[in-house]
Amino acid sequence: MGILRKTEELLPVTCAVLAEDVRQDFFSEIRKRASGNLGRIALIADTTTSVVSDWISGRKNVPYHSLQVLSREFGLEPPPVSELRRELQEVVHTPKARTASDIKAELGEERRPRREPREGRGRERRERPHAGRQPHKREPQAQAPRRERRPRQPQQKSPRPRREEPRQEPGKGPKLSAELAYWTGVVLAGGRRQAGEIYFSADRRVGQNFASTWGGLTSKLFRVKPSLSMSADHKVQTASLPVAGLEELLSRIEFQEGTEPPTAPGAPRWTWSNPEWKAAFLRGVVDVCCHFTRTPALRIVIPSERLRRSVQKILASIGIDAKDGGQGELCVEGREAVEKYLQSVGTENLKLRDQTKAFLRGRPPRDGTQARPEAREAPADADPEASHDEEPREAGESAEPETAAFGEVDDESSEDAVPADGE
Repeated sequence: MGILRKTEELLPVTCAVLAEDVRQDFFSEIRKRASGNLGRIALIADTTTSVVSDWISGRKNVPYHSLQVLSREFGLEPPPVSELRRELQEVVHTPKARTASDIKAELGEERRPRREPREGRGRERRERPHAGRQPHKREPQAQAPRRERRPRQPQQKSPRPRREEPRQEPGKGPKLSAELAYWTGVVLAGGRRQAGEIYFSADRRVGQNFASTWGGLTSKLFRVKPSLSMSADHKVQTASLPVAGLEELLSRIEFQEGTEPPTAPGAPRWTWSNPEWKAAFLRGVVDVCCHFTRTPALRIVIPSERLRRSVQKILASIGIDAKDGGQGELCVEGREAVEKYLQSVGTENLKLRDQTKAFLRGRPPRDGTQARPEAREAPADADPEASHDEEPREAGESAEPETAAFGEVDDESSEDAVPADGE
């Protein structure tokens, strides 16, 4: 016997009694698949969200029929039921969803018939003239005379101000660095000072392009581009640089007027104060005076006795033994010694670099000549007409893409490793 309560009834329903953990697992999985939307769960179970909340909390048991519907719709297996129990539950009459046709039918029945307008009423209002006033007529206004437009004159673009490069004070050289140390080594080893200019010549033994390489470094250091000239037989390229503005630097390295390679001074004192400057100075001297032979060996011919002693001391300071070969020659022999020099000091002379790389890697030289076993002791520059030498370049051009630029070294770093004789 049911008790009627307005829109609710109590009807006998077969309910499933679920264990607490089984109920929580079942409804948590359903809420996960329904994205937490209780309205969707209630729509599938044909009930309200409040009843679904009672099922989830355990205040009411779930009807067995609704349990099967939820399991089928959400793709779950029915949970194990511990008991089936007959209970009286409230059945809520959910409102039936209305379709578009139902809404139109309801509106058609309730809408009042449209009232037709009276005949002639609107027309009278449109045709009735305005009483007591005349229609306003606008008088044409006198137009002001147009001003003639002047032709637009093209604006003259002001020239962009040129960026002024920092100029060096007259009589002073650049800041001490590894680049300047390399430049000094090249000048003392192969340069000469005559008639107010510095001359540096490069033949095919050294590599004609080495003169343009030295010219590019000079332009970078002193903002002055040396002039290049070629000999009549096209075998020697010479770079010339005026000494104006470099008097203090040349005096500091003792490169006086009339100095030539046989009378060149030793290494300046400031090159000994920094390991990188010392290595750069040694690299500059060796790039000019070195002959590579396939012993392998580096034969460094230095006409100046002071400069030769400085080079020998620098090589000894980095652990390389240079033997005195007589007639101004220092010899670094053996594959291990040559590789150690190339790794610790290196070279900027492209010809010397190619010769050492080709030999140490076991490949023939770039000139295409294959040395015979009995001729392996011959010097690498035995053929002066080798096709390796390229056309000379202008000063400032890069000799080879892989040539690395020098990095500036801070002037404040110092090591008191000055030799006893001050060279």
